[in-house]
Amino acid sequence: DRDVTGVQTCALPISFLPELSDRWPLAPMLLVLSFLPACIAILMGQLSVLLLLLYCAAFVCLRRGRNFLAGLFLSFALMKFQVALPVAALFLLWRQWRFLAGFLTGSAILTAISIRIVGLAAFLPYLHSLYAMTHTVTADRAIQLHFGILPEQMPNLYGLGFILTRGAAWSHLLILLVSAALFLWTALQRPSLPLALCTAMLVSYHLFYYDLTLILLPITLLFDHLLRPSPGPSTTHSSANPRDLRLLITQISLGTLLLAPFTRILIAENETFLLALPILGLVLCSSWWPSLHGPPESSPVGESVTDS
Repeated sequence: DRDVTGVQTCALPISFLPELSDRWPLAPMLLVLSFLPACIAILMGQLSVLLLLLYCAAFVCLRRGRNFLAGLFLSFALMKFQVALPVAALFLLWRQWRFLAGFLTGSAILTAISIRIVGLAAFLPYLHSLYAMTHTVTADRAIQLHFGILPEQMPNLYGLGFILTRGAAWSHLLILLVSAALFLWTALQRPSLPLALCTAMLVSYHLFYYDLTLILLPITLLFDHLLRPSPGPSTTHSSANPRDLRLLITQISLGTLLLAPFTRILIAENETFLLALPILGLVLCSSWWPSLHGPPESSPVGESVTDS
């Protein structure tokens, strides 16, 4: 990858999307502007676009070996801590210590500022309200509207599991077990911020369709990677090749997420929880995530890791 300038570190640089930009210089920009959740986030005045810039900045820092600064950028993304905290937890399990040091430093500063502004007397009840909000949500529509948690609009495992089980009392336990299994599976992979972000979005307890703006970072990188020419001829033509099946699922998942009319229909029908399926397909079937992470290369959990 080509080097990037300091001006480009606040967003996903075109130099990280060489295949798209080589085919058409405007392709990366139009891909972002045509992504429906991002357009909705802008129209609604949501913070998702700002959060996307922070995750892109963290990604650029990781590619340039500035892990502490990358973790610092992630701490700023604690505005939606339900996504940022799982990402940080994965980097902890991946033993990326400098990244974690930057995240903890920024988190401590932001927490201290928050407590200084609102006071400890208001900060602790806020933490209690978060637990009460997620613990008491049931299939009762009035309760869902009261807390602003609408599972059918959540493209994550919480929304998918809650709707498929029709809000059964045991659905929370099932969602917890599935989320833990997916989180553990990701932790056993090689470090990758795009992969961590996809997993964090799936296991988060609160995510609306405009928050899918964040997935622009993983899918644009993955889309560009799949456009690269194959390093050599395929050694097998078997239709049962697992790699070919994973590639097919990855392509279908990318196409589903990038197809604006399909997303528009799901939003109109109040069924955006189904978008969790293509994201899950990307997490489980894409084997290219480590190559999108950048130096330093690290080992999975359980092996010696050197973080530069």
